[in-house]
Formats: sequence, structure tokens, C-alpha cells
Amino acid sequence: MSDYEIRQFTNEEIIEHYLPLEQYAFYPSPSRQPEHWAPERETHNYIVGAFLDKNPVGMAKYIPMVENIRGSLLKMGGVASVATLPEHRRKGLAKALVIHLFEKMNRDGYYVSTLYPFRESFYSALGYAKLPSRIHASIDPANITRDDHLLANYSVIRTRVGERYETIHKFLGELSRKIHGMGIFEKPPPPSNPERWLVTIEKEGKIEGILQYRIDGFTRPLRIMRFFYRDAEAREALLSYLSMHVDQVSSIELDIHPHENIDFWGNDLYPALSKPMWVPSPMGRIINVEKLDKKINLPSKQETVTIPLAIEDKHCSWNNQSFLFSNEYGILRIEPESSAVETITIETLSAMVYNGAGENLHYLQSWKSLSKETRIALEKLFLPARPSLIAFF
Repeated sequence: MSDYEIRQFTNEEIIEHYLPLEQYAFYPSPSRQPEHWAPERETHNYIVGAFLDKNPVGMAKYIPMVENIRGSLLKMGGVASVATLPEHRRKGLAKALVIHLFEKMNRDGYYVSTLYPFRESFYSALGYAKLPSRIHASIDPANITRDDHLLANYSVIRTRVGERYETIHKFLGELSRKIHGMGIFEKPPPPSNPERWLVTIEKEGKIEGILQYRIDGFTRPLRIMRFFYRDAEAREALLSYLSMHVDQVSSIELDIHPHENIDFWGNDLYPALSKPMWVPSPMGRIINVEKLDKKINLPSKQETVTIPLAIEDKHCSWNNQSFLFSNEYGILRIEPESSAVETITIETLSAMVYNGAGENLHYLQSWKSLSKETRIALEKLFLPARPSLIAFF
């Protein structure tokens, strides 16, 4: 490791070195410059490389994002593109690159970080906790109940993504205030597929739902990339619109996020459910424990709980302290404390903040090592939740 230099890529190096590294790690190669290469998409990202003799052999980045954590919108770093060239693997470079990102995120005032792992165990060792995964649904359009009367209450506008891209992200920003775990880009990158279809349903000029999709061809699938709505009525209106494709497409293909329950989208829908192979379960991590003081909402009528705990964080030394966790008028308090006798890892604390405390943490040794009384108290403090990261990066 002493022979490697870890530092930020310059703008020139992003084009010359970072993008070829990304292609080797995540795309077909060798090949000509792929269509997805768009240096302007990296303008606001912090990209770091591992250099040997001034030659880049590894990379990682975080994307400035905002995430809803139990009702509060907090700065979140979306970690992506973590990779090294094969001849430099198994040397701790990827780990060193991610730790460098932790330090940078902490200096820049980030509260949490999320990612989609190439291997869960690798990021678990770095303090990330598992989050619920999305599921894929395949629906026969003939099974969708069409409600023309309901759809008539909306203005339906179909255009291309590139024509109303800012509109999409404004709507997603509004939704993110309601959905725990939802992440949005602080500064949205240019659309990667501006030609795809975009349908909005609107009332009095206000968007109530959006649908982004492509059609593979006649009697082939309609594939949905974005399916978002303000309420159940708007969702039903979007489904009614999709049902109009019954004699055109073979199936409706979309992902269902953890906060959604397709079982109650209608009778006789009979979706075929599976786990998307190309989208692993996301993971989340707290970057700075103390900064979360007074930042997380709890039920206002929750039973009063105070729990002293020491935090063990092998990669973010600033978190290695003892804290008193308590609820105060519907707000989580995290205050310095010196009398803690029990310890939890940052992974366990992150899991509780995102998912809640309880039996779902039993796979974590840090949780099992706590006393029964402490586990019961934590279950009262961190109630179960179903975070939906939604953003894919």
C-alpha cells in the first residue's frame, strides 16, 4: 500500500483515465468509446483514484445526494464505481479508497452514505448495513382494471424524458419528503436516455404521477424505469393508462420498492414476482454519529427511553465515542456520554436507524451481544421501518 498514492482525479484525468477504468470494471471491453461516456455527468461528483507511478490502477467516487432518514432530509454520499485493475486486487486498495471517501464526506458535512454492493460482506466490514431490496414484477396488461372515469380526472401528457427532465426531478424531490430512505441527486446529472417515453398525470397543472418507460416492440414487453405517484388514486390512474397497451405489449415490467405493496394494487392482478439480478440490495451507513443529534424524527408519543452505548467504528475514528441515545419530544437525541458499558458497531447502529431494531438484526453479532434489557430499550427507540432508496447509481 505504501507504493500507492490516493488522491482526487483532475478533470483531465477523468476523461483520460477514470472513464477507461470504469469501462473495464463495469462494461463490455475492449470496445470503442461507449455511448454512456459523458464526462459532464461527473461534474459534481468527488472521484478519487489509486495511482502507482502516476498511473491510475483503482477508483471510487461519491455522488452528492439528499436522503430522507425517518422524515428528515440529510446530506448523503452515494458511493459508486469502486474498482481496481485485476493485477492490483487483493491489496486493500478498494478498502483504502472507500475509507478516503468516508474522510472526505465527514469533512464536507455528510450524515450518511448508501451504495449498491458488489459483495455485501465487503461493505459490511466497512460499516454498511443491509437495506430491503426492490422486487421485480411482470404484469399481464389484460389483468389491469381500466378505469376511464378515474383517468378522466387527470390531464395525461406524453412526451420524451429529455423534454421535461427538470420536471421529473422536481416531482421526485417532493416525493422524497414523504418516503423514508429515498435518495435524490443534489444536482441531477443529464439524462442518460432522453429519448424514452415520459407520461405525467396532472390536476390543475400539478403533477400527481409520472411514468417513464420504453416499449421493446409489438407484442414485446413495456419496461418501466420510473413509476411514482402521490397517492393511491394517482397510482390507479397510471395503471389505467398502462392497461391501454393491452393489445400492443406482452407484459408490463417494473420494480416494486420496499415501501410499496403490490398485493393491494387491485384484484386479479397476479404479478409474477422475482428479484432483479442486476440490482443488488442496497446498503446504508452513518458517516457521523454525533451530527445526527436532533436530526431524526421519532413518534411524538413514544415511551421515554435513555440508552448509553459506546460505538465501535474501525474506519471512522471520530465515531469511536460513548453516547446517550434518547427520545425527546419526538426527536432522537445523541449526546456524549462517559458511562456506557455496552458497545455496538456502526453497522448495527446504521441498521437500527434505517430499518429499526428487533429480530431483523439477529444476524449481527454486535446486536446479539447486547443485554436483553438494552435490546428491548432499543426496540422501543428505533421502531421498524422500510426504507426505499429508489435512486440507482
